[in-house]
Formats: sequence, structure tokens, C-alpha cells
Amino acid sequence: TFTGDINAAGNIERPEEAKLTGMINLTNGTVKYVSVPEAIKDIELDITSEGSLVQINTLSLIASENKAQVTGSVKSPLDNENRQVDISGFLNIDLSTLKDFYPINEDSLDIKGQLKADLVFNGAMKNFDLEEILQASSVELTNGYVFHSSLGKPISEVNFAGTISGRRINFEQANFKTGNNSLRLRGSVTDYLSENPSVNVELDGEAQLGDIKNYYPLEPWIQELSGAASLNLLASGPLGEPLKIDLNGSLNVKE
Repeated sequence: TFTGDINAAGNIERPEEAKLTGMINLTNGTVKYVSVPEAIKDIELDITSEGSLVQINTLSLIASENKAQVTGSVKSPLDNENRQVDISGFLNIDLSTLKDFYPINEDSLDIKGQLKADLVFNGAMKNFDLEEILQASSVELTNGYVFHSSLGKPISEVNFAGTISGRRINFEQANFKTGNNSLRLRGSVTDYLSENPSVNVELDGEAQLGDIKNYYPLEPWIQELSGAASLNLLASGPLGEPLKIDLNGSLNVKE
């Protein structure tokens, strides 16, 4: 059931100054893509607006056993320079079921695992920069699995628990396996959504060096890499510039 009544007042040449008054309400909403078997159900939406403040009283949905919910407010939503958000929400998703209610090409992408997240967005939001407003949030992935056609081998047994605040992700636990590689990490990543994030991580485990090129570009710095390595390293620096990454620790290589 959908009801809505929105009035906009202002100058069409300055939409950022427009005042919105009214409400939007949706109960028991359903969305289903033609190519998938399951529907996204129980969509609840309750939004009110008064002047420059939009209040999200409820935004929630259920898809199979997956749930998501958001509440909060957006001030000056049409003003790119002065937009302010104060929104919180949570996700609880079984990634293996995504293909049941959202079209995914299983020939190129296969994902599994339980994803839980508590998210807080707060602050000035210019140009929809998520890194500026994501605050005091937590993310946990257990029993994760990812395979994409661009990868040589699937990444399995992925477990991650971390917190996000601004431009930094901190994680106490992160581990995964791929082929004969088994690695554990902890540390932080800064500017994680940029083209050149910076890392400060401690990693240990076993790695087949020849597999690295399947996940991380080595050329033109390294033309050939092979052997099995047992490592315990602290890596710090820009991820996109390998020559600027400082490495400290031990690396034992066997043929």
C-alpha cells in the first residue's frame, strides 16, 4: 500500500534551496526481478519532510532470511554544499542467497558467507562521499567465499571483523584461503574507496608467490615471481605503489 503527498516550493534555477513538505508511506511492499525465483518482501517505508529536513522514520526490507533497516534524517538533501546526514542502519545477509532475489551472473560471480553490519552515517555529505560520513560502524563476514571469472582460483574461508570510521578501516581479524595460500591479517586501511588506499597491516601465513599476480599487479616492477613462502610481515604504505611499501619482518622462500 503506497500513499504520498509531497509539495515543493522554490526557484527551479536553485533547486538546492527548495523546501519539501509532505510524506511518503509504503507498507507490505514487494519487488521481484523476472529472472530470479524470490521476491524482496515486507518493504516498509515511512518518510516525512518539513522544510529542509527529511526524516526517515522507517526503511526496511526482507529478502529470504536477509534483513536490512535504516532510520535517521537528511538536512538540505538537494544542497550539495550543505547536505547533512544522520542515519543509522543494520544489515544481516546470507550472501549465498543474493542470486535468489537479485540477478547475478553465476558464470562470472559466485559469493557466499554471512554478512552483518551496523552502520552509522553522520556529518556533511558533499558529492555523496561515503568515506566522509561513515562513522563508528562495524562489519563482520564469516565463512566467506568469492569467485569471479577474473580470478584464477576462488577465495574461500574468508572471515573478517572490523570497524569503520571516516576514511579508516580497522580490523582485528581477517583471514582467507585461495589455492595453497592461507593468510591472516590485522591492521588498518586508509582511504579504502580511493584508487590508491594506504595499508598498515601485519600478515602471516603460507603463500605461493606465483599466485600473487592473479590478485595483485606486479608489472612493471616484477616480471617473474615463484616459490613457496612462509611469512610474518608488517606492511605499510600505498597499496597502488609497491615500491613505496615498507616491509618489516621475516619471509622464508622455498623453491
